[in-house]
Amino acid sequence: MATRKNDSYVTSSRARALMRQMAQNVRVLRQARGWSLKELAVRAGLPPRGLENLENELHAPSFVVVAYLAEVLDVTINQLVYSPFIAHDGRVQNQYGKFVVPTPKSHPPMCECDECWQAMESGGR
Repeated sequence: MATRKNDSYVTSSRARALMRQMAQNVRVLRQARGWSLKELAVRAGLPPRGLENLENELHAPSFVVVAYLAEVLDVTINQLVYSPFIAHDGRVQNQYGKFVVPTPKSHPPMCECDECWQAMESGGR
């Protein structure tokens, strides 16, 4: 039987678990970059209220929304949906224990400054 949550149908415990994992990942990655909900929404071209509903697990996003968020947060769609990210001392760690270097707060998502290039070359970002 389907469970109704604010006009989105979540049909199984697996679907709810995926939604929970993605919501947690969006929050962890956003906060690691020092971005507010509004700032992430602007960068992704999404309404802030919709992003808030996603983080609070009140709305199942469309594939396009997931793709926009993955691009802005600089992770793959697969990582955003399935891989747990953990905040650790102001840094983000993926499921394999590798630290992910967040984009500096003042930098655009696809920044090409020296600091971001060094982070990419060292395996972060």
